[in-house]
Amino acid sequence: MAALKVAECLKIDTSNLASAEELYDILTDRSYSWDTKEKEWNYVESKPPSEIIKVRVMTGGKERTARLGDEVAEALKAAGFRALETSKLFPCRPPKKNDYRVYIDCLKNDDN
Repeated sequence: MAALKVAECLKIDTSNLASAEELYDILTDRSYSWDTKEKEWNYVESKPPSEIIKVRVMTGGKERTARLGDEVAEALKAAGFRALETSKLFPCRPPKKNDYRVYIDCLKNDDN
């Protein structure tokens, strides 16, 4: 009902929508966000899209994850990306406690 009220205020034609999810997608595309605590749709000013690309490498074993993280960083570099930051290794929570993850933040090089 709250989505329909916002749609009415925005003069969105809802007569051809097949599901509530379609309306939710339209509102989200127009920078509205559902506040579960307040049970209402709120307009949220959108920030410009980030240029940063975030990559997570997650696999079994500490050494394997470190090695694959380095290989992914090298592959990104070869593809024209510049690594900004590579995180330390983080262990995953049980039951995957033998898996690790590493995060790589990068940017596309300006000359590519």
